[in-house]
Amino acid sequence: MTADLSWPRAERHSIPNRLRSMTARSVSALLSAAAQAVPSRTAVIDAELELDYADLDRAVSGLACALVECGTRPGDIVSLELPSSADFIVAALAILRSGACVSAINTRLGPGEQQSILERTRPR
Repeated sequence: MTADLSWPRAERHSIPNRLRSMTARSVSALLSAAAQAVPSRTAVIDAELELDYADLDRAVSGLACALVECGTRPGDIVSLELPSSADFIVAALAILRSGACVSAINTRLGPGEQQSILERTRPR
């Protein structure tokens, strides 16, 4: 399955300009703005999944709510160890939307290296 990643000339400049004019410039706010501006535009593609901005925004919101319900608070550090994928993007954006910080751990690191990162970052 291939997606049309080309942006019509008129949209190439209007969407970023609309996003730049926002007063809140968090990643979460930009994602929400993109979901409003171009909901059906492809946002994420991996080998198994394709999400448009509306679907991505919904998935991120759902996981962010679950994180908050599990006790994640603004400023917490949340460790994330997933391979590069749509799931990683959803999880990382959900952590940010919950107000926490992402500490991504490369899945190719050995156990000692991963433990070192966990000890230094002290995630929740």
